[in-house]
Amino acid sequence: MKIRKICISLLLVLALCASYLTLLSGADSSLTAESSVISSELQAVMAAASATEKIPVSIWTNEINSEVVEAIALQKTGLNRDKIREMVADGEETSLTSEAIDEYIAAEREIYKRLQISAHQAIAKEYAFLQTAMEDDEAYVCSYAPMIIVELTTSQIHALSLDEEISSFDYAPDIISQSCMGTSVSVVENDYIRFEHELDGDGVKIGMFEVALPDINNPEYICFNDSNIHLLNDQSPVEDIDDLVNIEHATVVASIMCSIGHAVASYAHVGMAPRAELYCASGNFFSGIESLVEAGVNVINMSAEITIDYNGDREYDFDENFYGEYTFLEKWFDHIALNHSVHFVVSAGNTGNEYWENEIDYRKVTHPAMAYNVIAVGALEDNNTSLLTDDGLATYSSYAEEVAQPNKPDLVAPGSTIATAAIPIGGFYNGGEISGTSFAAPHVTGIIAQLLEARPSLKVLQDTMKAILTAGVSHPVHHYASADDNFDKFGAGVVNAKAAEYVIRYGRYRNSYFSSSSVSPEPKTYTFTVSDSDEIIRVSLAWLKYNKYSSEDNTSSIEPDIVADLTNLNLTVITPNNIRLTVPVEESANNNLEIIELDPDVYGTGTYTIEVSVVGSVDAKTYFSVAWW
Repeated sequence: MKIRKICISLLLVLALCASYLTLLSGADSSLTAESSVISSELQAVMAAASATEKIPVSIWTNEINSEVVEAIALQKTGLNRDKIREMVADGEETSLTSEAIDEYIAAEREIYKRLQISAHQAIAKEYAFLQTAMEDDEAYVCSYAPMIIVELTTSQIHALSLDEEISSFDYAPDIISQSCMGTSVSVVENDYIRFEHELDGDGVKIGMFEVALPDINNPEYICFNDSNIHLLNDQSPVEDIDDLVNIEHATVVASIMCSIGHAVASYAHVGMAPRAELYCASGNFFSGIESLVEAGVNVINMSAEITIDYNGDREYDFDENFYGEYTFLEKWFDHIALNHSVHFVVSAGNTGNEYWENEIDYRKVTHPAMAYNVIAVGALEDNNTSLLTDDGLATYSSYAEEVAQPNKPDLVAPGSTIATAAIPIGGFYNGGEISGTSFAAPHVTGIIAQLLEARPSLKVLQDTMKAILTAGVSHPVHHYASADDNFDKFGAGVVNAKAAEYVIRYGRYRNSYFSSSSVSPEPKTYTFTVSDSDEIIRVSLAWLKYNKYSSEDNTSSIEPDIVADLTNLNLTVITPNNIRLTVPVEESANNNLEIIELDPDVYGTGTYTIEVSVVGSVDAKTYFSVAWW
């Protein structure tokens, strides 16, 4: 297929830039019903609040038209998201240099930021009270998402709810960041592709958000290349043991990803991607993440658990912290990941069912791991051996299996008794070994950096990366089958760098999209050949979630459903003897990751066909990828 040429006149681009208000799209213009834009939690708070009480709210404004942003980026750089995907699909991926990809990503983020700031300012000019609220020290106006967090009275919320430029309101109480704590390199075969294929993260920018910044200058560590570490804000002063713990936590996470080894210990415990550049942020959660986006990072590690204090000083009947649920915070993550080419890797949390046996409210995945467009990582108990047969899910590792929510984690990595180069003598992690999903996540982040070095186009393909990683996994004692007791607790399985690199090296993946359609479009099909040497075949389908509400939801009298607007794709594998293996539709409606695993000894060798179909309609263009191993 020839690459589609998109031509835009300079005059049109200038007109679009000058008239940014016309770039807004999203909620239906007839959106006026208050109940359709104000969440039920916020309505409960408003009902109990006094007339003068200020309520913290998250305001989601209408989306910037991403197609216009992409068109301007194409005009400036010769690339945009769709052209990159077309080049990958047409076998021209090797011509996409890392420098060209980085130039496009930087241009897209700069264009979007300029338009988003202008859009926020335009709305604020219409409401003096909103302008005042946005100038408050506690407010946050996002540069890379159509979200504003401010404190407003009930009457002010009512007034704004009638504005056609507002899509939704959520209750936005305090967000508290805290450290999520509780032989690994050999288990995930990171060392194999580092030595055999010389993949060490060179040319890749990793971001990390933590409660504190890593202590890169402590002589006890001696394990970082200072020229590759960038601290985006100043370290807060150490006032108590908690501050010291947070600093050491950040340092350990950083060392798992980017340590060059310990000079005193003969360069022991080299990190997953020692030549990657590491950008570190702490402090305010939203500004910290956006500062990483501003710095041009490709992948962000989130080992800090985010707590949403919904009750606080108030007495509302809310589930504690809304653990295991999709909230305005997850919505924000999904937006950043999709629109700005960011791979998010987050720890699933240490509130696992077995560990918190009697604490029912805390048996769920923590924020923001429930976001669809992130990779949520659980912890493997690897018992300090290179074998998988003696491993299992760590008892503290969180997972979610609710039908109405996405199944999480997406995969697992070693998280127990991890040895790193950044262990100070007598520090909190006394003895040199630490445990927690905090330390599983950076294993995956480091592997992603290696894969981005191998194939720079993947910097833009978040769905493709998730499909590759989940297809090329290892399994300790089970396979990906619903009849297995461990089904979903491990996600797809244990991350494996060697298998993922194999999928990339031999082109065992494809990506495409479904355009917006009121009826189910025709399925997309792909084929691959299975030989006698293949043992287990695993096919993975991953796709990205948009945040826009459908016009039908927006104009209804009920609260918009932020889960149901996920496009429902379905994965089918057709064997050489024409047997159709399909993920049950009822099990997949709220997931954007589907996997089919099969045994060639049962289904035979020859040509297999992958079929990706849509259940129902497509509200917005939906990017997807398939990978097989």
